[in-house]
Amino acid sequence: MVVITHEMKVVEAICHRVAILADNHVEELGVVEEIFHRPKSMAARQLIVPSSQVPPKESFGEGRFLRITFDGRERTDRPLVAEMVLKTGVPASIVFADTRSLNGRLYGQMILQVPEDDSIMEKMLEFLRRAEVSFEEVI
Repeated sequence: MVVITHEMKVVEAICHRVAILADNHVEELGVVEEIFHRPKSMAARQLIVPSSQVPPKESFGEGRFLRITFDGRERTDRPLVAEMVLKTGVPASIVFADTRSLNGRLYGQMILQVPEDDSIMEKMLEFLRRAEVSFEEVI
């Protein structure tokens, strides 16, 4: 069955595979979970995290931005951001979050604003690697 929609919640709920189309060609094709958690094309990123939902970067001043994705491996009772801030000593602001709990597991994504300093960023990235959380730098 083929479903055509711009509603990502529909795709997430009923589809196993997805094709992201833009400019009359396929930008990305694959398993929904993989594309939603690690979009490679700009078209996929815009559908999954529409820029209209994310406040403009200039409204936050200086900093870098990390997108963290949750694929159900994470428990909802783990305060990941608070733990990261306490362990690294580095402040982070949540500028966007679209997460949900299903059976005590966390699904969705979050965008954090962090300081620009490379050494500070490396501390945070190392924490996220050890926490086995999917992440990427964005914006």
